[in-house]
Amino acid sequence: MNRHINWSSVLLWAIYLALLAVLLPHTAWAFGHFESPIARWLGFQRGSLSAWAAAFAFEAAIAALTHRLAKRIETTPRYTTGNVFFRRLSYQYLNSFAAGLLIALIVSALANFGHAVEFGQDFAIFAKYDVSPLFYSLAFGGILPLVSLLFASILADTTETESGSNPELSQAKQTIMRLKEELQAAKEKASVAETRRYSRRFSGMLSYYFRASSTILSNCFYCCSV
Repeated sequence: MNRHINWSSVLLWAIYLALLAVLLPHTAWAFGHFESPIARWLGFQRGSLSAWAAAFAFEAAIAALTHRLAKRIETTPRYTTGNVFFRRLSYQYLNSFAAGLLIALIVSALANFGHAVEFGQDFAIFAKYDVSPLFYSLAFGGILPLVSLLFASILADTTETESGSNPELSQAKQTIMRLKEELQAAKEKASVAETRRYSRRFSGMLSYYFRASSTILSNCFYCCSV
């Protein structure tokens, strides 16, 4: 069976992965500050390899957790009672996927913010409009990783939310199924009782006709013998 490809979702994922690839060197730079610049392994600077491995692990974790969170958002139940907004929000973001994603995002955000502060250059707009360089450091460094929480919601295919289970509807369907089973059982019990009743009546009629026939035959034999 051919499945329909959601090209908009594919494009969004490509953009998102490209963003993580851009953030990867900045995260590796931050982790490199905690490694020894002297130690070497197989001719390579061991600290650099460890920094890149740690950076890749965090950025890959962000991508994986964003995917799992997006899938969870897709299956959000269609709540109809209580505080619908809070119940939907708690189901979507108050879970282990969102918690793990938030931790990885904080690490990535701090690393990219530090990179932006250290290597950021002055813009003409800073002096012309009296804009603080901190604003650009946050916008181009610290905030970029945090868009993953928003991307998780965007990447969720909202057209498939109908497949999410509705607790009230599911309970109603279970009740209807149970009532149908009880009704079917009652019908079968009534049918068995009716069959037994007719069987008893038929047996009674056969017994009556047998006794009547026996009486008639006895009388006939008596008359013939006389």
